[in-house]
Formats: sequence, C-alpha cells, structure tokens
Amino acid sequence: MPTISLTDNTDAILTASSADDNATLNRYLKSIVNFKAPPSFASISALLVKDQHELDFPITFAATGEGTFAVAKTTLDIQAGATAAAGLLQGDDEAGFFTALNMTGDPASSGLVSFAVAGTLTAEDSATAGDFTFGITKGATFTLTSYYAAAAGDKLVDAVKAAVTALTIPHDIADLKSLPSGAICSLDANGSLQFSASFTYSFLNDPLASVPLGSLPSFSVNATASATIEGAVTHSSDHTLTIARLSGRLFHLSVSLTRTDDFETSLTVSAGATAQIGSRDALAFLLDKINPNSAAEADAIASQLPDAMQFRADIKSAIDTTLSASLAASLNASLDRSTASNPLFVYEIDIDGLDDQSAQALQAALTGNFTALTATGAAFAGIRQLDSALTATATRTHTMALHLLGIFNAASINEFVSTSTIDFTADTHELVLSDENINVSVNNLDAEKLRRIVLKSMTLTLPASASTPDVDTPITLAFIDREGSTGAAKMGQFVNVLNYLGSPAAAGAQTLLSQNPHSFGICALSLGLSLIPAQCRALFIGPQGPYEWPTYVAALSAAQRVILAGDPANASRFRLFSAGQQTWNDLHEAGSAPNITSILHNLGLNDAEATAGVADVITAVWWADAMAAYATALAKGKPLATVGKDVVKDSNNGYNEPWMVLAAWSLTGKPPITAEFVTSLPKPAVAATLASHAEQ
Repeated sequence: MPTISLTDNTDAILTASSADDNATLNRYLKSIVNFKAPPSFASISALLVKDQHELDFPITFAATGEGTFAVAKTTLDIQAGATAAAGLLQGDDEAGFFTALNMTGDPASSGLVSFAVAGTLTAEDSATAGDFTFGITKGATFTLTSYYAAAAGDKLVDAVKAAVTALTIPHDIADLKSLPSGAICSLDANGSLQFSASFTYSFLNDPLASVPLGSLPSFSVNATASATIEGAVTHSSDHTLTIARLSGRLFHLSVSLTRTDDFETSLTVSAGATAQIGSRDALAFLLDKINPNSAAEADAIASQLPDAMQFRADIKSAIDTTLSASLAASLNASLDRSTASNPLFVYEIDIDGLDDQSAQALQAALTGNFTALTATGAAFAGIRQLDSALTATATRTHTMALHLLGIFNAASINEFVSTSTIDFTADTHELVLSDENINVSVNNLDAEKLRRIVLKSMTLTLPASASTPDVDTPITLAFIDREGSTGAAKMGQFVNVLNYLGSPAAAGAQTLLSQNPHSFGICALSLGLSLIPAQCRALFIGPQGPYEWPTYVAALSAAQRVILAGDPANASRFRLFSAGQQTWNDLHEAGSAPNITSILHNLGLNDAEATAGVADVITAVWWADAMAAYATALAKGKPLATVGKDVVKDSNNGYNEPWMVLAAWSLTGKPPITAEFVTSLPKPAVAATLASHAEQ
C-alpha cells in the first residue's frame, strides 16, 4: 500500500496510509515516500498540539528517496532531497485562513496542523495543462498541502499523520469526495488560470480636425457612449487552489493569487473571437460608439477598407489591451493586499446537488478553467459564489478616450473610417483613429505625443464649431493621465483637479492622499468637457468682444496654479504662473529662449528652473496667440483657414497637465464636466493599513 513515512535516523516516527480507495495516496501515489525528520520534531511529536508554539513552525523534512504521484499523462516527481514541511496556524492566523475561505474555524481548535510536500510536474509531450490539475504547466514546481484542525486532546504526531493521510490532488470530482470531513487541501503552483470578467466603459469621443477648416461638416458624432464588455481572462502566474470539506456534502473552493504585483505582464484579456468584441463585429462595435447610424453601415465601410480583417483585428487588439489594464487596476483595488491569501473568488459546492452541467463546470474549474463559473449571470445547480474580487470590474465604470483625429476633415464618418489607421497609447490606453494627414507612429504611440497632436487638433476644431451654430455635434475636450507608479506630486495634482471641478471622486482621492502611503500604485485621471457651438463661441467672444491673448494666458495660468498648488517639486512653475501681466507682456515679446530665460531669472528662478520654464512659456504664448487670432477672425467674420495654418505650423508644444480643459471650463462658465479617478490601491482604510505596515 502506498505510504508516506517520517523517520529519524533509525525509526519511523509515523507512517501514513489511507483505507479509502479514492484517496490521493491510493489513486496516484506509486511508491513509498520517506522523509527524514530533524531532531527537533522527534522531541515534540508526542506533545499535544495545544502545547505547541506557532513560532516553532514550519518544521522541514528531507526526502531520502524519490517518489511519484502519477495523474493522467503527468507525474508529480518528489526527488531525493526534496522537502516537506509540517506547519501550525493558531489564533489570528488560523482565523484569517478560514476567513479567506468564507468559513469560521472551531473555537475549540488547538490549531490548524498542515503537511506540505514540494515537487516538480513532468508531462508527456501530448499532455495538456488540464491533465494534472489547475492549469499547472510542465516543469512547474508545486506545493501540495493538507490541513487538519486539531482537537484539544490531539498529539502533534497524530495531527500530522491525519494531515498526511488527507493529502489530495484535486484532479477530478472523485478526489473531492475522498477528502475527509473537516479536512482542507491546497495546491500552489505556477500555471494558467482562466476566467471571465465583465467591464463597464464610458467612451469619451473626441472628434477633431487635423488640418485647418472653416466650419464643421453636417454629420454628428456621439459625445459619449457606454458599453459593457465581457472578456475571457488568462492569468499566467502563481495561484493557490484551496478546497475545504465542511460536512458530508458541502465544500468551499477558493482561488487565491500568490502575488499581485505582476498584473501588467501576467494578465491578458480577450474581448471575443478573432475580430469580434463579444458577439459583434469589432468594426460595428466601434462605429456604434461613434454614431449608431454608422454602425448599421459597417459592412459597406468594411468594403472600402484596404484590409478590413486587419483593421478589425487592430480594433480588437487595442480594446483587449485596454481591458487588461482595467482589470489589473480593478483587481489591485479589490484585493486586500494586507493579507497573504488575496482570494480571487470563493465558491460553495454541494457535491450531491450537482447536475451534468454544473459537474462539467466544476471539472473544468479543477483544470484551471473557471470561465463558465465566472461568466456574467452564471447559475449552476449545487454551486454558489460566496465572494469574488471580479465584482469590482463590473461595478466600476472605466473611462476610455476615443480620439477621432481628422474626422471633421472628411466628408462623412464612412469616408473617415475607411481611410484611417487605428492605434492606442500603451501607457494611458486611449484609442486613436487618425486620418492620413497625421503620423501617429502606429504601434509606437505614447501619451505625450498624442497630447501634442490633440492640443493642436483641439485648437483647430473649437473655432470651427464656434462658427457653425447649426451643427449640434458637441466638441469633447478629453484628457487622460494614467500613471503606472504614481508619485506624491502627481497624486497631489490629481486631487487638486478633482477638488477644483467638484468631482464626486475627489473625497476618496483626497483621503487616499492624506493617508500618505509610500506608493499610490496605478492611478488615472480622466476629464471630459463637451461643448456645443454656442459654448465654443464663448471661448473666443466675450461680452466686450473678442478676447485678446492676455485673457488666455490668464486662464491658462489660473488652471496651472490649481494643478500645481502645494507641490514643492513644481514651486518654480507655480511662481511663473503667478507672475503679473507686465511679466507676461515681457515674455510675450521676448522671442528667443535666452531672452525668456533672462526674464525668468528676474522671477527668482535658478538656471535649471529657468531653462525648464522656457517650454511652459512657449506653450502658453503659442496657445494664447492662436486663440486670440481665432477670436479676431470670428468676430470679423474672416476665414479661419489662414489662422489654422499658423496653428499647425507652431504647435509642437507640451500638454502634460489638463490646463486646457480647466481653462476652457472656466472661460465657458463652468458647464457640466466629467472627472473620474481610478486607483489600483484598495479602499483608503486598507491603504492606511498598508502604510502603517510599511512603516513598521
């Protein structure tokens, strides 16, 4: 009979086997496995578990020979020198373990005794990830652990033996049925975990011109749109599957993530089959966000594309990348990283209540495929979800910016789409459709370059809207900043903007900032200001007539003071944007960089600060002059094309903070505006806990 033995130098301390033919030891263990115990174990093995101290564990054993668990086309190899370990959880640690399983431990328990064995998975060439269990890949190391809740009168040696006997490889449902009541098994290994996740998105459509134009075309573009997308997720990393038998028929099954700092590389999301988003053609899905009437003509538009299949695939790739980033942020925010377990989802299984469909779903889950169990609206006989970190992905609305660069220079939406390229920013995950007049460096577009293009395009488009009162297409000024590792300065800027705009997200962001954690994780600020033609005209023509450049410098400066307030790292820039009108008159006339630097020195900026400040001055003067020139042309009814050519020629300027959105919001009377904030950190209370732990 297959057994596992623990020995000292001469004698066996314990020998464990099972009389249950379905037990893992009998079904899969192909040999006797011996482990040598350290002297410390022999001396305490006869003592009661209640008299043990958790700090004395784990106790490590070394395999004196090789052993093998054979499952389907795979084997778990325990090589000579491999390790096993006896562990003990007591008090708060034991309670925390059960909490992660949505269970309550026995108050009379002397402690949770565990036995863990480590090994390596080998597989035949024809084996698949599911041939063993839980998506473990060939060559991966694994840790198989069983737990036994010790009673008051249990000796350590007996508790360890009970844990060894309960070792279970959860390969199929029969293995679950072999688990003794009250026993718990877990498997920790690197593998491929699959599940479904639902995402809710608000699209900020940013229809813009790419070359000068005098008026907007007659077709309309949605200012905003929304979508719920379900994606198939693959997480390739380290996972722990834990299964506890509560009674004869009830089980709790938990999946936990060993780490949460690798989501950027370990998560991939697919929104549908090739060239589809869900059940819809990817092109039709995107067109529906621009204008539903255009979505109805998706096939006609596709017929005009040089490579419609590739275009659809590019749309899907861009959206899949965005979904992956959103899932990473949502999971980070919902998982309590102050615990070691990081439970992803927990299910209760009534093993006798399963029907054929639910048995298939559970069997798939044991291979690492939870797609059916986690699908939206999933309901299976005998299976009940108790907890899920995926709830955050469905309930949190993410913002996706869709920049339509050059759409107003086309005769129709159809023409624009059929001649455009699609790309996305890898850092902020903004979708970009651009016409042939714009070089967006396909597959190499970063947020900084995109913002420069958008700044130019916004400045071209706003006056065209202002001169076209009969076209009701809103112009959306969109700004997104997503920081992969958010520093205190950037977090402070986000909070300043949210407070200034009165965003409902401001309170949470402010609380998070006040907790002062060492890292703010992944954070994103998204702004969307939609302006109708009358509001666009208010950007240029005031009660006293057309605005001149000082009005725009003042609006830009006020916006920058809001953004940079309280940031010591940007104190010199704050000083620049607090300068009086005479200083800006001098900067406006300065011309060359050396002349600008000299004026900035007079503001008290040192050489480095003055050199850096030149870019701010050039951007401010360029934008103020461009807007003032448009204002004059609009007031006099002159063509806008000439002014637009100057904008295109002189627009290589920065747009790293959302000053233009804030300035436009102020100049137009502070109309409704969308301001969202997303963080990958848990709720502020958890963030505070993390900060205090980090300081200890």
